[in-house]
Parts: sequence; C-alpha cells; structure tokens
Amino acid sequence: MICFCHFSIETTYIIGTDSLRSWRRLAMETFQEDIEQKEDDCQDTLQEESKNTDKDGNGCPKEVEENKENEVIINFNEDLLCEHKSLKTADSSRKVIPQEAWVILKKYFPDSKEYPVGSPSCSICEVNKSF
Repeated sequence: MICFCHFSIETTYIIGTDSLRSWRRLAMETFQEDIEQKEDDCQDTLQEESKNTDKDGNGCPKEVEENKENEVIINFNEDLLCEHKSLKTADSSRKVIPQEAWVILKKYFPDSKEYPVGSPSCSICEVNKSF
C-alpha cells in the first residue's frame, strides 16, 4: 500500500510503529535509567570516600539492582531492524513523520539511529524477499 503524504521527502523520517506507539513509556524508562545511574554513581563515590559502608550500598534498595538484572532493554526504533541489524524492507511496521517530530523524538532518544525516507533496506532481506 502506498501512502501519499503532504510532507517533502527531504524532511521526513521513518520510525517503527511500535516505537511511535510506546515512545512515552520508552522515554520514561530512559529517564529513570539515567536517574538510577546517577544514584549508582553517587553511591560509588560515597563508598570510595568511606570504607566503613555496609555491603548493600549504604542503604540502597536491593530491588533496584534486581530489576536491572531482569530488565529487557528495548531501544527506540529497534522495531525497524531485521535480524541482520539493518533496516527492514518496507512494510506496515513503518510510519513516516515530519522532521519537526523527529527532532523532538531525537531529544528523548539521542542514541537512536535515524532513517530518512529513502534509506536503503537490508540487501540480504531484499534478495530473500524476491525469491
């Protein structure tokens, strides 16, 4: 199915439908991970300064550490990638957004790879698709 958009091709980006659907949750998770990392860094500094701290990190809740081990890390736009870690062939898992929206999302997910409209799909998947 071809989608006719009123956006200029030069100013649009491809994002995954799942990423678009859950960007708020992913942004909150990223924010919480940053806070936890800063707390861990602070705890590490405190432990280095005082050799007489207790084993559980100076009262740091153990459940935070347990949650980190059980977490499944999901990155924004990861749903656009095939098993070869390249851009999937065009299908319904893609959405096109204007540059203005991408700039906002990029602030929340600075490490996310960007895919302007017209980015090449995985060559291996393209070959396999033709068979």
